[in-house]
Amino acid sequence: MTATTPAGSWSTRAPQSFWRKLGPGIITGAADDDPSGIATYSIAGAQYGTSLLWTSPFTCPLMIAVQGMCSRIGMVTGRGLLGAFRLSFPRR
Repeated sequence: MTATTPAGSWSTRAPQSFWRKLGPGIITGAADDDPSGIATYSIAGAQYGTSLLWTSPFTCPLMIAVQGMCSRIGMVTGRGLLGAFRLSFPRR
């Protein structure tokens, strides 16, 4: 730490903040990799190869936005996505 960088500044907190935000995303991403999903991804990769790779620049920002919205809903309501839906749309 230098004299120009005070304790608790952005440059010293950035790596910690990054890893704290990344943790839930890794857990969520890993939760979706079940054996049937891996088999599906393998078959799709064998059939299509890299021909569908052009969709990544379009779909990745959309997936990031959806994950961000879901995490914000969870932080505000203290519930998961389904629990938040149940608050807004109860069964009749």
